[in-house]
Amino acid sequence: MAESSPTKTEDVAVVPATAAGIDESPLRPVPNWRAWTLLIVFSMAQLLDLFNVTAPTIALTSLGVDLDINESQRQWVINAYSLTFGAFLLAGGRFSAMFGSKALFVVGFSTVGICCIILGFSVDGPMFFFFRAIQGIGAAMTIPSALTMITTVFPDRSGQSRALGIFAGFGAMGNIGGLILGGVISQLLKWNWIFWIMSMVILPLAFCDSAREHLRKMDWLGLFGITASLVLFIFALSEVEDGSSAIVLAPLIISIILVPVVGYIETKVAAPLIPPVVWTLPGFVPLFFISMSDYATMNVLIFQESLVFQHVWNTSALSAALRIIPIGITGFIVTMSMGFIVPYVAPRWILVIGEIFMLGGVLLAGFGSQIGDYWPRVLPAFIIEALGIASVFVAANIAILRTPLGKPSVHIHESTALIGAIFNADLQIGSTIGLAVATAITTKVNGTNQANFAGYKASYWFIIAVCALEAVLALVAFRPVKEAYPSELVDSEDAEKTTHVETSAA
Repeated sequence: MAESSPTKTEDVAVVPATAAGIDESPLRPVPNWRAWTLLIVFSMAQLLDLFNVTAPTIALTSLGVDLDINESQRQWVINAYSLTFGAFLLAGGRFSAMFGSKALFVVGFSTVGICCIILGFSVDGPMFFFFRAIQGIGAAMTIPSALTMITTVFPDRSGQSRALGIFAGFGAMGNIGGLILGGVISQLLKWNWIFWIMSMVILPLAFCDSAREHLRKMDWLGLFGITASLVLFIFALSEVEDGSSAIVLAPLIISIILVPVVGYIETKVAAPLIPPVVWTLPGFVPLFFISMSDYATMNVLIFQESLVFQHVWNTSALSAALRIIPIGITGFIVTMSMGFIVPYVAPRWILVIGEIFMLGGVLLAGFGSQIGDYWPRVLPAFIIEALGIASVFVAANIAILRTPLGKPSVHIHESTALIGAIFNADLQIGSTIGLAVATAITTKVNGTNQANFAGYKASYWFIIAVCALEAVLALVAFRPVKEAYPSELVDSEDAEKTTHVETSAA
């Protein structure tokens, strides 16, 4: 690689590998047994990250009572984690390039494990929300490097599709595992043990040192602007019912103003958190917005139905968890299978059909007002919903990781971590916004009467509208990427001549 200083070429920057934190050594074949071992390790990270989202959901009632968290604030049990998880995934990608994926993995899981211990000893809502947010930051340190390594150890197209399908399948296992464990522990022990048991599983044994020079290169302004904008926006939505107009409007206006400000910052800094060229990749923008609906739909349905089962149907926490299990089982089967389907079916049609399934599942759940409706309406709704969510997740994940193939000035291998981080951040941000809006609608309709099904049904109409919009977007705006160069060039000597996205290793 050339050692010259970075120079601009159109809207992309030519960055020497050493400056971007890229390992210049040629990629070497990985033994098949080692590739699959690494895939299981990385998939476990995905499992545990999503486990942390759903595990406290079933225990919301007892947790809220013990920590004196009111109904409108209980969404922050989930959102405090999801918001920072999504916002800091981009920083996680950058840190992965700076410090190495192994070191970052250790630090990330150390943070998650330590926070689990502290969360179990929480004495009030603010303490709990704070350390859930820190825990989300730790989780964000694990995913980008995992995605990069998966595409590295599985270089062929069909192998990548299968590997990414398995990776997604472990996420579905995390969802179902969180629901089961959360329900069992909250029923037999106390909600505190959800976190203490998690710490026993994930607390790592090692730490790594930091490097001041690398930290100075981080786009802290961009990171702060993105995070502040998201936090203020979600806070405004959460205060719609209980807060005054000033409390709602001030953070909402500031969050909107910060969006173009951050965009301007990203065009001026030497190493932007999100290089502007990413938004010019063919198909990237529609995929970005389509992906937002996936976790939003899943987590709103799980969150709302867990409350419906416990407050409207008067079931126990364990019973509620068991009723939601079909979502996880179906999601796991579909995600594991989609890796074999995606290579033969255009992603556009998978996305359209998946969004229609998601819409249909939520619509059917909106008619499950009584406990007798579980088998004829709610259970089919869960299965249909999971079919759509899993299909959209895998198809969008694979499609967005391949968007650099349509722009030869972007090195696909070294942009994987960045684009993977954006995709996963997008999922978490969509989930956070979806939960905030759904909770605001439910609270507006129901007030303090949690036993009123009308509020939950009203929030489902919001999700139905989102899925319908995303289906149209997938049909009209998304087009398959036309590869401007064969992917095999990525691993050849000619790939060194390819222009790199500035900070693409992030």
